[in-house]
Amino acid sequence: MAEQVTTQTRDPLASLDTRHRRAGSHLRIFMLALGTFAIGTDGFMIAGILPSIARTTGVSVAAAGQLVTTFAWVYALASPLLGTLTANVGRKRLLVTALLIFSVANMVSALVPSFGWLFASRITAALGSALYTPDPSGVGSISATTVRFQLCGKV
Repeated sequence: MAEQVTTQTRDPLASLDTRHRRAGSHLRIFMLALGTFAIGTDGFMIAGILPSIARTTGVSVAAAGQLVTTFAWVYALASPLLGTLTANVGRKRLLVTALLIFSVANMVSALVPSFGWLFASRITAALGSALYTPDPSGVGSISATTVRFQLCGKV
């Protein structure tokens, strides 16, 4: 009995498409992780410059320290609330908007003339962070199911 040899014709573009999708998925993972890292470090990054902030704005170091505390509280309380309220908003649009709010608020923080404005800009940055953070946790909506657990581990 002779064996039948079957040859499959492979479409060279099919593998290219798969590699392209995989590369795009890795780029998305990297961007989500980078955004999460920036947000995670932002809340506490200013701790080292609190004496300088206090001196520049004319408040005590303890009062300047409230910038870190307030950021953490607003972030912690607003994250689940904003995550729920924005459940029906497109993920890409939401992430871009959140990072835009976060970035602009941090730029404003560097330029404000008084402690009150700095306080308000830090609250706005915390709200942008709270808007962003629930989404990378739901990374499965952006990426293929087969990579979902790997992505969650990286983010």
